Amino acid sequence: MKKTVRKKPAPPAFTLGLMSGTSVDAIDVSLVETNGDSDHLHLHLQFPFEAGLREDILGLIRNPETDLAHLTRVHYAIGAAFA
Repeated sequence: MKKTVRKKPAPPAFTLGLMSGTSVDAIDVSLVETNGDSDHLHLHLQFPFEAGLREDILGLIRNPETDLAHLTRVHYAIGAAFA
């Protein structure tokens, strides 16, 4: 006779996700709860990029040849926007 083993439910885990998509319009933030079997979205927010930063990012996409100082400034500005 095969013994049935009951799986102990996993404790809930919360995950905070941050991203910006290819449209470079905003930073998306989501808070998700999971227990291993199901997920639940608790919160989703969008924080628009400042117009100047968005233009800097799009400028780098359109013309990636730039000097290191400009690339570094944009890189740090993106980090600050996510912070």
